[in-house]
Amino acid sequence: MSGEPACPACGARWEDGQDCQSQFEALLALEFADPAYGQVHFFTVACFMIQHGRYSPQAQAWVQQKLRAVLQEGLKIDQLRTQAAAEHRPCARTAAVLRSADDPPVPRVKWRVTLADVAAQAGSAESYCAEVRRWAEATLEQMPGVERRAD
Repeated sequence: MSGEPACPACGARWEDGQDCQSQFEALLALEFADPAYGQVHFFTVACFMIQHGRYSPQAQAWVQQKLRAVLQEGLKIDQLRTQAAAEHRPCARTAAVLRSADDPPVPRVKWRVTLADVAAQAGSAESYCAEVRRWAEATLEQMPGVERRAD
């Protein structure tokens, strides 16, 4: 795979003309079709959007906070869904979710774990979920502006 062109956003390498967007969509379909895969949906979307510079600065800060809460502070996904529903009612939303042309450029990061790593582990729900969680942990650790917790 090393001879294939890399994704300009995340650095993932794909064979046979694949790309991150098409693989992301395929994994989303898998997550929606099988709840055993879907339990990591928040991580899948968050990591893809972060690594491809798609979130607005406000949305990225919110997602970073929620990743930290789930991965490091023990927040359950059901609790996250409840919080997100309360915080982001359509009539209450004031910030854009997607990055606009006016937003500052996204810093380039050499991501240690990418969507290509996750896609390679999609054979079983167990291996897929473990790899998505590893992706989320690595992404959070490498995110620009992550404040290190003093434990």
